[in-house]
Amino acid sequence: MSETENQGFETVNDIAERPRNGQGDFARLGDLAALPCRRRRQIRFCLNMFGSFVCLSVIAASLLTVPHTWAANEYEDVLAYKYRGGVMQAIGGHMDAVTVIMRGKMHEDELALHTESIVDLAKLVPTIFPAGSDVAKSEALSAIWEEPDRFSEAVERFIDASGTLHQAVQSQTGVRNAFAALGKTCKSCHDSFRA
Repeated sequence: MSETENQGFETVNDIAERPRNGQGDFARLGDLAALPCRRRRQIRFCLNMFGSFVCLSVIAASLLTVPHTWAANEYEDVLAYKYRGGVMQAIGGHMDAVTVIMRGKMHEDELALHTESIVDLAKLVPTIFPAGSDVAKSEALSAIWEEPDRFSEAVERFIDASGTLHQAVQSQTGVRNAFAALGKTCKSCHDSFRA
């Protein structure tokens, strides 16, 4: 290109041949008045666009982080709910097995195994109701978290009754009464704290 064809535009060679003052090409960027009007508008436009881009990037990053945190917390709450359901189903399964053994007089040698499992699982109950685990599907009533002392007392009665049943099975005395008492603690808790 000749000089007449290249008016108003700098080529790579022109930029490379420019004298350097040790401060770089943008040392005089603040002196916008010395630039042609069109060039000033381009620089202002670029600076405004860069500022907008940075601002939008920060907003987008914060919006992406908040739902992720919320989703992670909700996921933990769902896992706590599912774990609680598994523990309660296991307790129910052992209770059903004890009922069948006592009614049918079968597998009597396994009765102690089931009552011991109920004792072990009962000890987990105080830990399986963390705050926030009352997800939409949960049958747990808000009274569990609103009245923690009353709930703790009900859980302690269940733990004590399960221990009493296991001792009755080991001594082979009063098993039916101990099992009925355990059933009452389950019913009492479900009536007060389960939908």
